[in-house]
Amino acid sequence: MSDLMRTYPIKKIVEHGPGVKSFYFERMLDARAGQFVNVWLPGMDEKPYSVSALGENWLEISVKAYGPFSTAMMDLKVGDR
Repeated sequence: MSDLMRTYPIKKIVEHGPGVKSFYFERMLDARAGQFVNVWLPGMDEKPYSVSALGENWLEISVKAYGPFSTAMMDLKVGDR
């Protein structure tokens, strides 16, 4: 696997409650429980997030708004990269 950064559009967002969302992406790797992906936001650096679920062709991360980075993620929309 390449160490180069790749961007993937958000395919789906599920809101579980105030400040808690799951973001779905095209499955880009053969992840397993306990692995993580780095999420990068322009002007905010990057943060690691654990893979919360996997499907045949999708990968899910779940986020709770807590600090500046995760709070900024709450503003993301389907199609954003």
